[in-house]
Amino acid sequence: MTAVIRLFPSRLNLNGDQANALVLQQRAAWAGLNIDVIDHEDVSTLEPITTRVQEGGEPLVVILGHGSRAAMASIAHLKSQIENFLALCKEKSHAVLVIGSSTEWLLEHSKTERVSEFWSGFIRYEGSEFEVFGYLNSEASLDAVWVDGSLLYTLLHGPVLAKSSGLADYLISRLTGKDTKSAKTDEILNYELAAIRTARGQ
Repeated sequence: MTAVIRLFPSRLNLNGDQANALVLQQRAAWAGLNIDVIDHEDVSTLEPITTRVQEGGEPLVVILGHGSRAAMASIAHLKSQIENFLALCKEKSHAVLVIGSSTEWLLEHSKTERVSEFWSGFIRYEGSEFEVFGYLNSEASLDAVWVDGSLLYTLLHGPVLAKSSGLADYLISRLTGKDTKSAKTDEILNYELAAIRTARGQ
């Protein structure tokens, strides 16, 4: 079953990061496609979803969001399991979006002067170029978006995919095997263009 899996969404949703799953689900629905959203809240183990990735053949998108210090501390005992799970997702070519504090937690980095600003730029993901928009608020000496195979790490907060429509549609086509663009109405396309202009400050 085609699905987006959200890891610990009630804990890691400080800036609405879990809405990225709803963006994918809604954009797919506009194109007449169905995507399920599955929440994994159990902080005792990742075994059920690890088994699903190991044994299942269906495409998945996984989201690991941004949380407070307390929220990150509450999953700290799972760090090695999470790292192994992400490595398995990469091996199986499942897309993963890691956001904010989870990116800082999992990637080695040093601290620098805090940057707090709207950010836009182009990334290359699986052979294609996508424009990405979001809000950057971090002291980490990391790229705003960093790609590792099928894994996407970002310091950009919130529902990044709501403004990065090209990347969102690519992830949907990756999940469903179908192109979403041909099914969009002019009204939806106009909303997208307006959102992109706003993100660019135009």
